[in-house]
Amino acid sequence: MALQQALEETELQEALGPCGNNISTGRLLEELDTLLGQPFFDKYNHSASIEMLDLSQAFKKIESTAPTWAALLLKLMGNRRQEWDSYKGLKNIQPVQQRAYLITSIICRCRGRDTANYFAKTMGVYLLGSGVKRRVLEVLAGLGVCDGYKYANRLLTEIAQDAKEGIYTYTPFFLLY
Repeated sequence: MALQQALEETELQEALGPCGNNISTGRLLEELDTLLGQPFFDKYNHSASIEMLDLSQAFKKIESTAPTWAALLLKLMGNRRQEWDSYKGLKNIQPVQQRAYLITSIICRCRGRDTANYFAKTMGVYLLGSGVKRRVLEVLAGLGVCDGYKYANRLLTEIAQDAKEGIYTYTPFFLLY
């Protein structure tokens, strides 16, 4: 209820520009549900690597599929001084876009735990494969950033098993003739 009241304030609607007209929690939820199943917000596929996670493309997907949500996040996370003429700080929006993707992926996973787990599982495998300690992984899992240690370890084992089977089923080209 408090979110809906805040969204109805004219100051917020003016700040969001064209996306701010008739903004509602229903509209935001509809946009977030539309994101489910889209690239970067779909079901995890362990054949994809962490290098395929292009955060700028992920944010473009948010902007095209959920424009009101993207505008709201950019406005909420933007440096309030950035619009001042006297502000001399960096005006690089990329870190804000990356954080917006993180927040959006966490929320989408809450809305579709099994169908929108791409980022969480990718991060879990990446962190575990990078040697992150179990406690750290569990803390990040509690925040919704990744899967817990047990699930990430199970997934990493499956990936290793698939890779192992791929090695043993591979027939070198020169043996075919």
